[in-house]
Amino acid sequence: MKLALPIVKAGLFVLAFTFLQPQTRVFAQVIRAYGAPVYSENIRGSHTMFGNTILGGSATVMNEWQAPTSTNGYRTSESGNDNTDMQNIDVDGTIAATTFISYGASWKYSNGTAAPADNGGFNWTQTGYSDASWSGPAASPLRRGTGSGGTTLAADRNTNYFRTTVSITNPASFQNFVMTLQYDDGAVVYVNGTEVGRVSMPAGAVNFSTLASTCRNSTDGDGTITIPSSAFVNGNNVIAVEVHQGSGCNADVYFNLQLQGNAINTFNSSSADLVLPAGITNPTIKFARLYWGGRITTTDLGTDDVNVRTVKIRKASGAYQTITAPVSQVDKVAIPGTSATAYQAYFDITAFVNANKAGSYTVANIKLNTGSTGGGGGNFGGWTIMVAYEDANATFSNIRIYDGFILVSNSSAPTSQTIQLSGLNPSSAFAGQADAHMSFFAWEGDANLGATATNPAGDYVKLNNVVVSDALNPAQNFWNGTITRNGQHVTTKTPNYINQMGIDIDDINIGSGYNITPGMTNMSVEFGTEADQYFPSVFGISMAANPPAVILDKTGTITGPGSATGLLYPEETITYILSGKNNGLGNAINNIVVDTIPVGLNYIANSMFIGGASGPQTPLTDATGDDLGYYASTGGKSWVKFFVGTGATATQGGLLTPGQTYSVGFKCKTPTYATPWISVSNTGRIYGNNASDNQAFTDDGTYIFGPGNIMLPVTLTEFKVTRDGNTAQLNWITAGELKNDRFEVERSTDGLTFNKVGALNGKGTTDIKQYYNFNDNLPAGNSIVYYRLRIVDFDGKSTFSKIVMVRLSGTTTLNAISVFPNPFVSNVKLQLNSRTETEITVRVVNMLGQQELVRKIGVQPGENIIVVQDLQNLKTGNYVLEVITGDGKTTHKITKK
Repeated sequence: MKLALPIVKAGLFVLAFTFLQPQTRVFAQVIRAYGAPVYSENIRGSHTMFGNTILGGSATVMNEWQAPTSTNGYRTSESGNDNTDMQNIDVDGTIAATTFISYGASWKYSNGTAAPADNGGFNWTQTGYSDASWSGPAASPLRRGTGSGGTTLAADRNTNYFRTTVSITNPASFQNFVMTLQYDDGAVVYVNGTEVGRVSMPAGAVNFSTLASTCRNSTDGDGTITIPSSAFVNGNNVIAVEVHQGSGCNADVYFNLQLQGNAINTFNSSSADLVLPAGITNPTIKFARLYWGGRITTTDLGTDDVNVRTVKIRKASGAYQTITAPVSQVDKVAIPGTSATAYQAYFDITAFVNANKAGSYTVANIKLNTGSTGGGGGNFGGWTIMVAYEDANATFSNIRIYDGFILVSNSSAPTSQTIQLSGLNPSSAFAGQADAHMSFFAWEGDANLGATATNPAGDYVKLNNVVVSDALNPAQNFWNGTITRNGQHVTTKTPNYINQMGIDIDDINIGSGYNITPGMTNMSVEFGTEADQYFPSVFGISMAANPPAVILDKTGTITGPGSATGLLYPEETITYILSGKNNGLGNAINNIVVDTIPVGLNYIANSMFIGGASGPQTPLTDATGDDLGYYASTGGKSWVKFFVGTGATATQGGLLTPGQTYSVGFKCKTPTYATPWISVSNTGRIYGNNASDNQAFTDDGTYIFGPGNIMLPVTLTEFKVTRDGNTAQLNWITAGELKNDRFEVERSTDGLTFNKVGALNGKGTTDIKQYYNFNDNLPAGNSIVYYRLRIVDFDGKSTFSKIVMVRLSGTTTLNAISVFPNPFVSNVKLQLNSRTETEITVRVVNMLGQQELVRKIGVQPGENIIVVQDLQNLKTGNYVLEVITGDGKTTHKITKK
């Protein structure tokens, strides 16, 4: 909207003034700032936003559309709401009353000469009363001495009693009920035992002898009683009427009655459909918030904005629900140079949408200005609903929803306003543009205002300094009064206008091209305008979920003499604990822990348990299928298997959510021939799947018993594997060797079963650093291959090195990564071999998943040594170091001393 110079109303908060040219002030104002997300969760689901305008001009104007070009100033319509006669839309129209009891209906009537006696503890007006002994049902009018038709009453009584039952479905869907009576001389009416009104009767208690207060005839006009909807129940209702004779009146009796329900008529209404993706069959609505608003004369807001805080909403043809927002949930700002206010109100409707799911929703009774207005913009109004949903058939997403209210307004020169959306934590990489999408909502954007010669940028929005656009939302006129999804007009709304003349709802894929990097916390959003004013409101972002980062740590304790020395003696009990945590931001499913029983140790039967070294432990049996673990032995190999995580069963691993921990354990016994210097090393493993894409993951934990808690008398300072085409190149270094006979190289394709593929002779006894290398032809058909060294001394005693792995599938930028020293004090070195010149991202994350440090580092082809500094201020403890490339992410556990 073209505006005069702004007038800032007292009490409003001017956030920013930008000087784009001498003596030119630009106006931008924050009414309610954007902060942390109003909804933030990683779930199997996504978000969507839908809504509609609630003001319209002519249908011709509202459906104008043209392809934007540089010659038309990037306009998409020739019409805006300036000087346009804007009127309320009312898709409901006027709904006629519903008749539940017609004149002439049949009634039961008492044939006694006195008031009906109580029956079964109920009086004659109540639903539990039995009227089986009454006469009828008989057609009305029920009469004596007057009128015609219907049923003639035989006896001459002071008071006559009538009953009927009427079924009403959802009485709350009616504004009220109106009962009209034709009677002679007075009547009292009851609904379900409660009096709802009387006509021509005195006040106070009535009985059989009570006389009507006037004498009247059936032709004297109908009596009317208005009954609230709350008087009725859903289903059967008892209507009871007593008709009294008047004092000194003739003995005529006349009774006829009509009952109608008045619909809830709205003074404006429009509808739009909540449409969920195909395959979403039983969603749980996790978040739903309704926003409504527009332009209204400031004096019409009322005390505490009472006139704009209440609206109505319904699903399909169901009953309207009344919603009233608290005072704190109304945002408003005086429109510069006018006597009007732009406002929005909002209210949580999660329970309502969760009960009603997908389909058409109608919102009504939004208070707005109608008619035509000139300078300072035109009248506008509408509504939107932001929804986050969860469904078993959806993929995992990070969902973030933000709202606020700011004014972006031209004032004789272009202006802009920038906000920060926090708490994003995007995934390590998006596979495609559709892996992230963002919904935008703003009030008062106009299709006929775009770029001009003085400002080719026009009316725009930028994400991380990149202009957002698609086929229907040009870069120079993004705020163009459209409702679109992925470059197509949304048509599931009534009325289905193309030009909304004052509201904008758009959903755009942002999976690439918008500088969204792994692990980033904030997103910058910049709004700009040349000739318009608009009010950004609510935004939603759904991104393919971060992967899990499940780690496994293994510890061992000795029960016996070795507990003091760390040495293993004959027949000592060893307790192994395998524990860990999901340090990632995504869910891990199918989590299973496996540990092979070390050669030389004897498994203690039925020693498996769920739990840690301290605290409660739940014992497990060795049998399969009866609890969350089992022991097995075949082919000379023995192992234990545990099913861990929420929902785990005796055959299937469960769920580990971000931050969730697990712990299991088992016991072994040393053999009778153990000597105090014997060394035992074994590695446990957890494996499972990324819940978002079902990709497999593993993590290992090794624990070593022996003299000084080291391996055999060989000090192995480095062991790594790199890939060169179809060859695995193994390299290791020793700092000293004692009676070292040989190294046997063992290979595995599953990380559990290892087979010897070669050997190299050791150096016997030496204190000189020794270098070893070994090449192995990689087997085909495997994505990952594992290697370890079996170190054998002259006496035949042996132990194993740590396990290293090489990845075969996919394009791998980095062949191998070594991290040292570990534990560290102030810095960590990365030794890596890169195939190409590239940039990597290095992150250090604490055990709560919080980022402590991030670096972007360029690497060259070949060997690189990178020093990650500035870690001296980290607290003592464990961390995860991530190395992120275009191929994916590798994680390494590091410890700060």
